[in-house]
Amino acid sequence: FQNFSSETLTIPDLKLEKYEPSVTKSKFDLTLLANESEGELRLSFNYSTSIFHEDTIRRFAAYFKRIVVEIIKDANVRISEIEILSPEERNKVLDIFNSSLEVCEDQTVIELFRKQVEKAPKEIALVFGEERLTYEELDKKSDHLSVRLRALNQTSDLTAIYVEPSLDLIVGIIGILKAGKGFLPLDPDQDSHRHDRILEESKSDVLIVQEKFADRFSFFEKKLIIDDDPIELEELESAVSNDLAYVIYTSGSTGEPKGVKVKQTSVVNYVNWFKGFCELSPGDKSVLTSSFSFDLGYTALFSTLLTGCELHIVEKATYLSPDLFLKYIKDKGISFLKLTPSLFSAFMEGVHFSSALSSLRVIVLGGEKIRVEDVEKSLSIYPDIRFINHYGPTESTIGSVAGYVDRDSIDGYLLRPTIGKPISNTKCYILGNGDELVPIGVPGELCISGAGLAEGYLNNESLTR
Repeated sequence: FQNFSSETLTIPDLKLEKYEPSVTKSKFDLTLLANESEGELRLSFNYSTSIFHEDTIRRFAAYFKRIVVEIIKDANVRISEIEILSPEERNKVLDIFNSSLEVCEDQTVIELFRKQVEKAPKEIALVFGEERLTYEELDKKSDHLSVRLRALNQTSDLTAIYVEPSLDLIVGIIGILKAGKGFLPLDPDQDSHRHDRILEESKSDVLIVQEKFADRFSFFEKKLIIDDDPIELEELESAVSNDLAYVIYTSGSTGEPKGVKVKQTSVVNYVNWFKGFCELSPGDKSVLTSSFSFDLGYTALFSTLLTGCELHIVEKATYLSPDLFLKYIKDKGISFLKLTPSLFSAFMEGVHFSSALSSLRVIVLGGEKIRVEDVEKSLSIYPDIRFINHYGPTESTIGSVAGYVDRDSIDGYLLRPTIGKPISNTKCYILGNGDELVPIGVPGELCISGAGLAEGYLNNESLTR
């Protein structure tokens, strides 16, 4: 506040006028100057143009004005209680930024899968090495497994599955869902103590396991050996519908691992969005590139099988070897991938990177911060590939925010990378400490709501609340 005398200087025979010097430098990042003139307070901002845009400063000015007006109305009002967003900006944050709402299909994963079986029963659904299953064969195998499961009369809504990457893994997952249960994936490559803890906490009373691992779970009373020779069983009554799709235990980076309960309707909403966003068709092919005990790979798993595409499963050693995996993509004509930015960065070191990805249309990067320089380099080699920056915690079903990065948008993306916009039937808000909407450009906590929101944490009501 420039609090100095404003007396007018009078000199005989001279006319004096105020001269405002042109300011071309900012001494500080941001300065707000105030002076009183003719009964008014005049305010001006001086700011560093290398830090702030003019639009940002104009918003700041509007926020400050609203704060002053509210304090004049009530001098006892708390600063944190003042709504500084204008109605226009509030509408932009609430509605325009969240304008991806669509009609939710009230269907289950199995209903969508059976539609694909009816459409193209003889088309290839799964590939693992030299083994293949058509949609019709996958349907029959998973039906048979479902009958075996229901014969065990399990009491839990959750069936654990401990199977290496293989055709049996997918048969097991589909069979569990057909039996009216949710699946609990356990990766044989992970620590056995983690498995024991998860099984104990989840209270799952049935375990699907490969024969070579059966002795590892000798304590488990109800085990189903998935690679046993098929046996004839009488068909049981149809399973009772259950909206639980799966339970994923988080990595435990913020404490103890937690079991996240994800609904089938949430998975269906995600798949319906993804296949439209990526323009998937039955001719597309994808491959799993992560452990199935985390949901990163479920983009490929569910989106392929519920759209009539072809899902490839490879051993871990293959997708962790850049040269082996690049050769696989080229040989099999893979058209879309979902993987972490760090794994993709490793692929770029492969000797055949510049020639192996010609069949790819879409690369989805998620699970970590995107590496923009990798995307830029890839687009210089493959200008027709569309990258998707994909974000979402396990608690919001695979992914909740996404945005394209292609050759037309890469220049702007280099200046300001973003994770995109909310997917269908999802709303995202950036909130302050008091759960209030923060202005555009102000940091806050990302809060997600909508169809993808998980049911809660397994057997942990207090944390769910």
